[in-house]
Amino acid sequence: MAIFLRSILLAITSAALLAGCASTPDSPAPSTPVSTDTSGYNYPIKNPYEATVLGTPPADVYKWDNPRKVKKKILTVNLEKDLNDITLAGAYGLADMKLLFARQEGPAPLIFVIAGTGAAYNSPKVLFLLDTFYQAGYHVITISSPTKPPFMAAASSTHMPGLTNYDAEDLYKVMTTALDKVQDDIEITEKYVTGYSLGGIDSAFVGYLDTQRKQINFDKVLMINPPVNLYTSVSNLDALIPEYVKRHPDATGAKLFADVFERVGRYFNESGGGVKFGPETLFEIQKSDQALPTDDVAVLIGISFLFSSADLAFTSDALNHTGWIIPADENYSPVSSQSGYWYKRSLRWRFLDYFDKMVVPWWQERHPGDTQEDIIQKVSLFAIEDYLRNNPSVGVMTNQDDIILGPGDIEYLQSTLGNRAKIYPSGGHCGNMDYKDNVAYMLDFFNN
Repeated sequence: MAIFLRSILLAITSAALLAGCASTPDSPAPSTPVSTDTSGYNYPIKNPYEATVLGTPPADVYKWDNPRKVKKKILTVNLEKDLNDITLAGAYGLADMKLLFARQEGPAPLIFVIAGTGAAYNSPKVLFLLDTFYQAGYHVITISSPTKPPFMAAASSTHMPGLTNYDAEDLYKVMTTALDKVQDDIEITEKYVTGYSLGGIDSAFVGYLDTQRKQINFDKVLMINPPVNLYTSVSNLDALIPEYVKRHPDATGAKLFADVFERVGRYFNESGGGVKFGPETLFEIQKSDQALPTDDVAVLIGISFLFSSADLAFTSDALNHTGWIIPADENYSPVSSQSGYWYKRSLRWRFLDYFDKMVVPWWQERHPGDTQEDIIQKVSLFAIEDYLRNNPSVGVMTNQDDIILGPGDIEYLQSTLGNRAKIYPSGGHCGNMDYKDNVAYMLDFFNN
């Protein structure tokens, strides 16, 4: 364990130093406050970064009650992909795509839940939504984010996630395949789709695609804390580590990460080592005795996002043979050691590096003449504005202080969706998703 932590520490320290020295724009402040009814809304955490990390306090007065244990099973779908040239296919389960499925005994609506950036079909936020919707009487199917490496290997047609129009095609294929597999065993009254964070914008693009394909015919679509301009959102998150270094000129990147990973080590010791290390572990640490000072919480979000970006860049590079991380002439296989590439190279990549070096060339090869700004527009909500504006079955729930939004984004959502935009005054990014008022709103949106 100590060697493992030191390996990560050394690699991330290098990444932090590079990020601190890079020319990175200042992180935009949350959107300018707009007129929103805040009467009676008592979500208790007012710092958006703390809210993002800590979520909703467990007290009954705040938390939505999910009293029953939900019976769920793994649903495996095979997308019949050609795997001859997918180097990581063996590591990620060949073409088998794993979902979670919970069914009601009688007739019920079916809702698809799409995970956020880097999250799996069974991650904590996804499980919360599954439990909530199931106990409200829905059949539920959960799907990993297109940015999760197993999805990239088993379901992605591009191996270049973050291009929401292409991701929607892949998600839609997963959904239709899953629907074909379960529809003889359940009775479906209506069909819904939702997702949080990147899964939120994914759900909107899936809903838009469905109006053209009409294979599922969704009755309602709800975006939870989605990005509006995807480039703005990843820029905000990429900037969190450099912003920390800028605010603390006496604290080098090495000192920052040494402190964080000393806390990680102590947390592992206190938990008996029975914890799987990953981005969400950093958030769990903040709820323990090893918590960082309040002023430094934002850097945990930056580190978590760095891990997700590293996973994404490494897997995309391996699947597309770009040569940026794994040398193009190397015979890499699923059993090859990843440490030299993931720890030493991938963790130097911000999401914007992935966008500039991998995504833009890939896109422009297929769409000659498109500029970087064209790409940014086509993968953001602006590309489906008419659908959002004119479709009364589409809604959004988000927060004024969401850290992934930029100036004008809240106003854009309100002007585009009108009274289908529910804007809460606080909660950061998805921090209040399981707050009782928010859950009541989600259920009311679908039920009424």
